Amino acid sequence: HSKSIQRVAYAPIAGRYLSASRDATARIWKKGNPEPVQVLDPGSDALTMSGIAVSEEHNLICTGARDYHVRLWDMHTGQQTTYSKAYRNVVTFVKWCPGEASVV
Repeated sequence: HSKSIQRVAYAPIAGRYLSASRDATARIWKKGNPEPVQVLDPGSDALTMSGIAVSEEHNLICTGARDYHVRLWDMHTGQQTTYSKAYRNVVTFVKWCPGEASVV
């Protein structure tokens, strides 16, 4: 990352660490590897990624950002699968509902 890391998450089954940063990207790291496996970059209009969570059950990563967006990413390809804009608040934290494909 080129700026500070805001949040981290861990995917124990996949052996991956995830980081969300003020540089508006999230990264997937493999244990013991100093270089990221994937860089999740939503594009030039994005702002600080301030939340990150992983659902290994659904192979998805969820990020929240200061641009009011919640984005879902495929954990294996790093591709954005969908996004949604929060009504009027900055998204600072995201969490998967256990056993569901839902994020709060």
